[in-house]
Amino acid sequence: MHFYLITLLLQNILQMLNTQLTSESRVLIFKLLHHPSDNIKKATLQLVQHRNITGAEDELKQLADLHPNRRSCRVSNALANAP
Repeated sequence: MHFYLITLLLQNILQMLNTQLTSESRVLIFKLLHHPSDNIKKATLQLVQHRNITGAEDELKQLADLHPNRRSCRVSNALANAP
């Protein structure tokens, strides 16, 4: 229950970060890419894809390189190579 509430809170924060993209919000967004919740990671990846965030390519490549099963990171690689 506690983890669910934290996840819900982080999803709300992510939506708020999406409304005003600043250098500080980019830092938080990049940190959320490494959150243990797959739902948070997925929402963050979708945000990065839709907003074309500066510096996201390097963060996504790093995330893919750190993942234990690199085959499952095809989404990250595809987003990193998106225009």
